[in-house]
Amino acid sequence: MAGLVTGCLAAQLSLVSLLLYSLASTTAQHTLGAGSSLSVEDRPQPFLVSPDGTFSCGFLQVGDNAFSFSVWFTASQNSTAVWTANRDAPVNGRGSRVSFTRDGELALADANGTTVWTSRMAGISGGRRGLTISLNDTGNLVITDPSTGSTVWQSFDWPTDTLLPSQPFTKDTKLVAGYYSLNFDNDNVLRLLYYGPDVASLYWPLPDLNIYAAGRTNYNSSRIAFLNNTGVFLSSDQLQAQATDLGLGIKRRLTIEQDGNLRMYSLNTSGGWTQTWSALKQPCHAHGICGRNGICEYQPSLRCSCLPGHNMTDRGDWRKGCKPLFSIGNCSQGAAPPPPEQFMFVRVPQTDFYGFDIAYNKSVTFEQCRDLCLQMCQCSAFSYRLDGNGFCYSKGLLFNGYTSPNFPGSIYLKVPRDFNVSAPLVATASATGLTCSHNVTVKTVNPDVYGKAPRNSGKWAYLFAFTGVLGVLDLLFIATGWWFLSSKQSIPSALEAGYRKVMTSQFRRFTYRELKDATGNFKEELGRGGSGVVYRGVLEGGRVVAVKRLAVDVTVQGDEEFWAEMTLLNKTSTVVIGDAFN
Repeated sequence: MAGLVTGCLAAQLSLVSLLLYSLASTTAQHTLGAGSSLSVEDRPQPFLVSPDGTFSCGFLQVGDNAFSFSVWFTASQNSTAVWTANRDAPVNGRGSRVSFTRDGELALADANGTTVWTSRMAGISGGRRGLTISLNDTGNLVITDPSTGSTVWQSFDWPTDTLLPSQPFTKDTKLVAGYYSLNFDNDNVLRLLYYGPDVASLYWPLPDLNIYAAGRTNYNSSRIAFLNNTGVFLSSDQLQAQATDLGLGIKRRLTIEQDGNLRMYSLNTSGGWTQTWSALKQPCHAHGICGRNGICEYQPSLRCSCLPGHNMTDRGDWRKGCKPLFSIGNCSQGAAPPPPEQFMFVRVPQTDFYGFDIAYNKSVTFEQCRDLCLQMCQCSAFSYRLDGNGFCYSKGLLFNGYTSPNFPGSIYLKVPRDFNVSAPLVATASATGLTCSHNVTVKTVNPDVYGKAPRNSGKWAYLFAFTGVLGVLDLLFIATGWWFLSSKQSIPSALEAGYRKVMTSQFRRFTYRELKDATGNFKEELGRGGSGVVYRGVLEGGRVVAVKRLAVDVTVQGDEEFWAEMTLLNKTSTVVIGDAFN
């Protein structure tokens, strides 16, 4: 009975979700004109939806309070993004906005109003009026000039990590995921490249193979590739990759991921993704996965470990590799190498570090290979292959390490003789959670930079409420004061009339010092009144004026008398009113 109830509830929730999605789809538009916008708070409502409903665009959550403006497959369970604006700098979950301006520019602003990305940053799109923006059934976000029908800007020209069917891939474009990228090299060959902080290296096609052995050619300079609707990925260098579910009617994508592999996926009926092709059959062939002095192993999931006598540099990021717990001496230029008897070698079986060879020798014995490494200060290890030919590789930098049961050799690590080397420090998923993954790293937007996160909105509510109460109190105080002054201390009509009369005479205000100088320290008295004494004064330029010096205890009635007196004096002479209080 409980199971039946649970099943009914699940069905009801699914139905509600479907209805909500249907409502969102019906309100979303395929084309928008200038002035359209979407705030991150309204993210359940897409900015645009393709006419057939395959793709949507709007805000996607990519981390803790971090959101991106993206295009994604509508039916995918996790809203898989196929294009993202300014992917490496997500915006805040509160106050951010995407706008299609009246100048035909798509702009993304974060919580503090700063524009972090515009379509003009990617390509020329702004400066025109009357443009429209639309999302096509191919997943292409397009800005169009309706008057000419021409495309001003399109997301297909600026891919992030995914290539869609019918989307051209040219010499001017690349797919990027972290330190990894797919692009055409200068030799016209489509390659996968690791470009880390310290080193860079090509790893696909496999560097051990020449171009023709890898089934490619470098004589076609057109440098173009595309994924067609049947699941075939073709390139001008003769690469031809086919999906295992070859055929029409399947939603596909080709994506480079954080582990450096290029994979083709198909969308299944449950909204999940099925891998149908990959560039690297052995995931550890991707360079830089475990960083310097790190070893990659696939059994059957990808994991990293450190060389003996090494610890992880950063337990949260394998790409930073491992650091040694020992030193093999100063190997700067001109420095004498330490005596060979100070070192020994630790064997790491069926392991190799690709590249960074400082010497290569063929047909040598194991002892000869070992002695060659001892004689070179910069040699940190050597690789000796047990295939009967005696291949010896002296290694300087230990990078791109991997372990494979099919590798016919071992790496021999150079360590001080008095160093107590333990077993390799292996990181496993069950023990430390450091198993490598090609999932996108979770990003966090700092609320101090971009504004407060939604979970802190209660604090802002209290602040706004407090400010509102203060504002109401201020208004009440001002209104009360105005009523009191207007009802209790209103200016008599005669005084107001005199004030208007005087103000229309266009005089200027004088300071007490100026009036004192003009009247000779108030010497010549012209008359007296209830509100004070009137003195004769002479201004600069010889103009004669009358100056009234008010008494300190002037009342309202005295002021009325004063203004009446000023009105009378103004008929016959120039009146000067100033700061005549002592």
